[in-house]
Amino acid sequence: MSLAGRISIAHMTGYRAISVLIVAAIGFGSGCSGGSSTRTIPPPAQSPTPSTPTAMTPRDLVVTTAQLGAGWDSRLIAGGDQVHGQVTLDLCGGGYRSEALRTARLQMAYRDGKVEISNEVVKYGGNGASLAYQELLQRIAHCPGTVTMPEAGGVKAHWTLTRLATRPGLVSKTIAVGITVTAQGHETRGISVFQFDGPWLAAVYSFETSAPAAAAVYTAAAVEAQNLAKANSSGT
Repeated sequence: MSLAGRISIAHMTGYRAISVLIVAAIGFGSGCSGGSSTRTIPPPAQSPTPSTPTAMTPRDLVVTTAQLGAGWDSRLIAGGDQVHGQVTLDLCGGGYRSEALRTARLQMAYRDGKVEISNEVVKYGGNGASLAYQELLQRIAHCPGTVTMPEAGGVKAHWTLTRLATRPGLVSKTIAVGITVTAQGHETRGISVFQFDGPWLAAVYSFETSAPAAAAVYTAAAVEAQNLAKANSSGT
């Protein structure tokens, strides 16, 4: 949803809500998404074959619990299958022009014990993915620090964005970033990995920076890189 995960601030789900910043974002437990309930979705459809040349959707590319391994549970975040009214990029404030070029998105939350992550897959029209990649690079390089978050009711938040090294096996246009957000007296730290490939953005978020959380983020990102390769091979 937003913030890459929403450390965002107002629904935090998705990554949005800085008031609580986080538990809600993921959608597990009693404090999810402002109290909204979560729902499961069917497993991803089979990838298109020459006899069924259906265009791929975010559901085909989102990480599955089977790909993550034993012990993981998943939930659709509130609004996670919607574009209208939902935010994908809001690091260091809004204003990303690429948001208007999104055509489809899906965001899931995952939990294994105390480790929680989220995966958002977005499909863009036109040059939307390329624009989003450039906008994100610019925002990380020139984050103004304290900004007003319009999606969070005008809450002021102070952002610190730190570009992180990527890992082998991820796509060439990968942006990994450490995030610290302070708002209303609350500080939240997280890790986000964004992979841009063709018309797609596949992002993985965590609202914590522990070793297990970081490992889970990069494991899911590696899975996403494989899923994106499948999309490329199918030409969709």
